[in-house]
Amino acid sequence: MIQEKLTTTTMSTILSRIQMETIQPLPTTPIAHQNRCLTEEQMQMHGSEFEWYLQRYLFPSLVIFGILGNALNLSVLLDKKMQSRANTFLAMLAFADIFFLSLLVPNILANYSIFSRNWHFRMFYLSAKVHLISLANWASAVAIWCVIAVCTDRLIGIRNPLAARGHITRRKMVGLICAIVAVPGLLTAHQHVAHVCLVRAFCNGSQLYSKCLPVNQERWFAPNQSNPYSETFRKFISVSTLLNVLFSIIFPIIVLAILNTMLLCALRRRSKQLNNLNRNESWSQKQHKNVENGESLREGSKQPLSKFSQSSSHSSEGLNQHLLHAKTEQRVTITVALIVSMFTLTNGPSAIVHLLQNLLLTGIDQREWYNATLVCSALVIFGKASNFILFCLFSKHFRRRLFALAQKRVHKRLASSVGMGNKGKFVGGSKRSNYNKFRGDSSNAGKQ
Repeated sequence: MIQEKLTTTTMSTILSRIQMETIQPLPTTPIAHQNRCLTEEQMQMHGSEFEWYLQRYLFPSLVIFGILGNALNLSVLLDKKMQSRANTFLAMLAFADIFFLSLLVPNILANYSIFSRNWHFRMFYLSAKVHLISLANWASAVAIWCVIAVCTDRLIGIRNPLAARGHITRRKMVGLICAIVAVPGLLTAHQHVAHVCLVRAFCNGSQLYSKCLPVNQERWFAPNQSNPYSETFRKFISVSTLLNVLFSIIFPIIVLAILNTMLLCALRRRSKQLNNLNRNESWSQKQHKNVENGESLREGSKQPLSKFSQSSSHSSEGLNQHLLHAKTEQRVTITVALIVSMFTLTNGPSAIVHLLQNLLLTGIDQREWYNATLVCSALVIFGKASNFILFCLFSKHFRRRLFALAQKRVHKRLASSVGMGNKGKFVGGSKRSNYNKFRGDSSNAGKQ
C-alpha cells in the first residue's frame, strides 16, 4: 500500500494524509463500481500503526482539551474589563486554534472502525478532505500572524509606553483584523483546487476508495491519459504554492523568531530595572522608618521632621505605584513571551520538515518522512492546546478574572433557581391564603 501526501503548509500536516493504492488506474468519472472487494488493510484510513495510536489515544484528548481551554480563554479575553489590543489578538488566536482543532475531528474519527467502515462517512470524508486541508492551513496562517501581532504590540509597549497606551480608532483595528484574516485566506485559497480527488467504489458499491493527484503534474490517473488542465492554470497553482510557502511559513517563522528574541532581550532588561526599583523601594521604606523613629525620639523638632516625613511618604507612594505598574507590565510581558516561545517551539519543527520535504529534498521518498511529520503534528496540536495552561500558570489577572466570571455565572444560576422556587412558593401561598380567606368568609356568613 502506497501512502502519499498532499502538499500542505506547516500547521496542518496531520490532515494531509491521503491513501493511494496501485490497484488499477482510476477512471475519469468520480465514482465507478467494480466487483472486486478491498482487504481490511486497504480500507484502513491510517498510514501506519504509529499514526493509529496517535489518532485514537493522544489526539482526541489534546483536541478536546484545546477546544475547551481556548473557549475559556475567550470567555476572559472578550470580557469588557480585559479589552486591549494584545487581548484582541489573543482572542483571534483562540478563535483560530478552535477552528483548526475542530477540523481535526473528522480525521480522528476516520481511525475508528465504526466511522471508517461507514459508507456515508467515507463519502463525506474523501470528498471534503482537500477542503479541510485548505481551511486548516488558513487557520494556521491566521494563528501565526496573530502571534506576530501580539509580540509586536508587546515590544511597542516596552520601548514606547506612551505610543502603546495611545488609542487606535475602531476603524483601524477592524481593518487590521480583516487583513490578518483575509490575506492568509487568499494565500491558501488555491489549495481548494490544487488537487483532484476521484472516489472509486468497490465490492458492488459497498466500499469507497479515493485517489488524489496534484493538478500541476504531468501524469494523470490513467497511464495513457494526459493532464487535462491548461499550462496557465498549472503555473498559477505552482506560483500560488510558492507564495504560500514564502508568506505563510518561511517569512512568518523568521519574523517571529526575530521578534521573540527581541522580546526576550527586552524582558531581561526589564527584569534588571525591576530589581533596581525593588532596591529603591526597600531603601525608601527604611528611610521612612528612620524618620518615624526620629519623630518619636525627638519631640522638640516635630515640625521639620513631620514635613520631611510627609515628603518622604509622598515619594515612597509614587515609587510604589511605579513599581506596581512595572510589575504588572512585567507579568504581561512574561505571559506573551511564553506564548510566543511555545508557538515557535511547537511549530518550528513542522516548518523545517515541511521545507525539507517540498523545497530541498524533493527526491527523497515521502514515506521516510511520515513518522517525523506525525511527531511534528503532535507538537503543533499540543502547542495549540497549551495556551490555556500558560495563562493559568503565569497570569494572576487571568486567573482572577476567570474565577470571578465563574462565580458570577454560578451565583446568577443559583439566584435564578432560588427566584423560581420563591415564585412557586409565593404563588402557592397566595392561593392557599385566598382559599383560607374564602373559608373564613363562609364560616362567618354561617354564624351570622
